[in-house]
Parts: sequence; structure tokens; C-alpha cells
Amino acid sequence: MNFFYILYSKTLNQYYLGHTSEGLDERLRKHLSNHSGFTGKAKGWIVTVN
Repeated sequence: MNFFYILYSKTLNQYYLGHTSEGLDERLRKHLSNHSGFTGKAKGWIVTVN
């Protein structure tokens, strides 16, 4: 099953639109991990829409 989601970072005051075929919890965990992508710039991402 595919999911579309919107993350919000209060630190950056920005939204991130994403989609995934894996579980939303697993995908959010990856966004919150240390990586060099856009969402790696902040740790306070929250799901606003799924």
C-alpha cells in the first residue's frame, strides 16, 4: 500500500511532502535518523497529514 504524507519541522518552519510503499512508522524513523538528505537537517519532524 502507498502512503502520501506531510512532515512539518518547527525548527526549520518548513513542510516536506513524501510518499512511501513501506510502513509510515518505518519511513518516519528513517527521516529522523542521521542522513545527508533534506530531512536530516532537523530532528523535530512531525506527521501533519497522512
